[in-house]
Amino acid sequence: MLDFLFFISFVNLTINNSIVLIPTGNVYNVNFNISLPPRTELQEVTYFQNYSYFGDNYFTHFFLSNLDTKRQFSASANVIRKFKEVKNLNFSKINDFLSPTEGIESNNPYIIELARRITNNSADDFEKVARIALFVYKNISYDLSTVGLDQSALSTLLRKSGVCEGKARLFVALARAAGIPSRLVTGLSVQDATLGLHAWAEVYLGKWIEVDPTWFEIITVDAGHIITEREGLNRNIYYETYGASLTSESLPLNLTSKVNKILTSELNFNLTYSSLSIPGNGKAIIVVSVDPFYGSDVFRIPPCLGIIKTSESYSFFEPNRRNAIIEINATNQQGFWVCGTSIDSKFFKQQSLKIEVGEPKTIEKFYAKLAYESLLPWQKQTIYITPTASDLFTIASPCFLKQQKLLQGITYSFSFPACANFVYVANSQTFSKLTFSFQKPIFQVSEKLPKSLIEGNNFTIFVNIKTNASKYQLVIEYANDTNTFDLSGNRNVSLSLLAKSNILNLSIVYDNEIVITKVLQLNLSKPSFELQTKLPKIIILDKNFTLNLNVSTNFEGPYTILLSYGNQTRIKNATGNSSFIFDLKAINQSIVLSIFYLGYNITKTIQPNYVEQPQIVVRVISKGNQTTLTFDFKNYAKNITIKIGELTWFFNSENNSKEEIKIFGYGNFICNITFYDLAGNLYNASFPFSNIKPKSENTLLTVFVLLIVAIIIFVFLHKLMHR
Repeated sequence: MLDFLFFISFVNLTINNSIVLIPTGNVYNVNFNISLPPRTELQEVTYFQNYSYFGDNYFTHFFLSNLDTKRQFSASANVIRKFKEVKNLNFSKINDFLSPTEGIESNNPYIIELARRITNNSADDFEKVARIALFVYKNISYDLSTVGLDQSALSTLLRKSGVCEGKARLFVALARAAGIPSRLVTGLSVQDATLGLHAWAEVYLGKWIEVDPTWFEIITVDAGHIITEREGLNRNIYYETYGASLTSESLPLNLTSKVNKILTSELNFNLTYSSLSIPGNGKAIIVVSVDPFYGSDVFRIPPCLGIIKTSESYSFFEPNRRNAIIEINATNQQGFWVCGTSIDSKFFKQQSLKIEVGEPKTIEKFYAKLAYESLLPWQKQTIYITPTASDLFTIASPCFLKQQKLLQGITYSFSFPACANFVYVANSQTFSKLTFSFQKPIFQVSEKLPKSLIEGNNFTIFVNIKTNASKYQLVIEYANDTNTFDLSGNRNVSLSLLAKSNILNLSIVYDNEIVITKVLQLNLSKPSFELQTKLPKIIILDKNFTLNLNVSTNFEGPYTILLSYGNQTRIKNATGNSSFIFDLKAINQSIVLSIFYLGYNITKTIQPNYVEQPQIVVRVISKGNQTTLTFDFKNYAKNITIKIGELTWFFNSENNSKEEIKIFGYGNFICNITFYDLAGNLYNASFPFSNIKPKSENTLLTVFVLLIVAIIIFVFLHKLMHR
């Protein structure tokens, strides 16, 4: 085992991570990442360049269009790590980081069975984590001679030795085998103001929490842990290259640190003991009580003068389990001895002790008896104590501590919660450890579900539990999701779920064992959709029209409507009953409506009633002073009005009908036409036409007039000559 006896509460560190890329020629499209320390609840990080993140890992991305010579690239960040006690956990679950990965063989039968034995009878996931960390801490020796050897979980377990990486991998494998989401983390450790590479772990107990099995730090760890990488992302990655080959070298991290404080924790703790005057060959206990938090520590009293044996207490704490109990054993020495010693710890200040060991003498005894030989965990246990001599007595368990002077011959009773199956009773001369067993509780479980469910809709399950158990878990498994509730006593639980499957599993877990399992069959049906559409009775091609869509459904979840109409596409997202209006331009094709939901789709095809746009073909024929206009009406032109000058004609034609208009006279004319189609759309058209007198008629008239004039002049001249 590896221990250090100081505590780090604050670290300020600048990290520069570098990589050298070495091409053998021209390399193109070089994409690569350089990892950076992630931001966490306890780790404040300032990045000195642009950064990206994937999951919980952070990195700087580089892109080079061309690389033809050896170059070095760097990414830097400043990390401030602070100590903070973890006082609250909600123990919610996730389904990630439970499968084996390279070097973490959580599916190995040996590891699975070992995890089961280690965590058997654990009260909750925190105790499972604590037991696994303690196993690795005590049973896997830290051995630098194993550097260079395989540090996988299985190899470390079989070898029973390794360095921090091997111990961390074994912890993660055992935790995953016990059903605790876990992942490996690597980074830097600050030890006595020096920096070194280190590996530890994170577990998910409602949030990601650190555990260091090398130093036996659980949940609450000191600030000397700087995370640089989490499992799931390599330190440096380059990819997507072509051209010549490319190799890389990762340079050692360049570190600049300021360990501003190397102080012991200011967490409060108290020592309680009946007496430190022990008869030769006698025993005593010391109870260490700490502030309520989730954490662990090793309390050690070193040997002294050969009369006090080494005493150790490997303890883990949670808000309702606050006491560590240390047994002190004196050897059978003659005479009277005074031993100056101390309690050593990592999280707490060293406490000096003066232990007196006297001559062997008659030990003042007492009679102690438990009210129950077996009971449920966390139920009330009662101890009865009858002293044979008046003395100061201490009664202690991990979650109970009482110190009181008891008088000879009187029977006293003390009740306490059974958080562990033992209790210590001590006076100034000796102590006794009384144990009892835990029994199995009784459970009555009933549930209430809707009679029928629609796939994709939310529903609520109500579970009623009647039990005499103080601590247990309700596990509801549905559609690959697991919901776990930490409960005590009679409880009513409700849970809202999304209907995906017709099978729901309900389990009660007590003392790490499944005591009740129910498989519930749900009446699940697929959603129904009714599409009601409204279109104009007649749609004129190449004209705009409106499609009204009403969707009636029993589906509460989101769905998507896709309208496909030639090259026209409309997409709408909706939930529940919905109405939509689509503005479209008419083409001679069907309208396809599709609804997509939960991986399914429903399609409806609509064939509108199309009509071509109305047309009027006009032929103009002039003959003499008469002009005939022939109108050929096509495609149901309606309410036709034709106006030429002051004249107006009205028609209401059938399809492919003809009408004629005759006008008399010569000149230039304008014909104005208005009409409607069957959908009520208005059309306007106009065109000019002319009827001009022929030139031959004008010439004859001129000749005739000239001839008359010539005759008149001839007659006049003739009369003048005969006077």
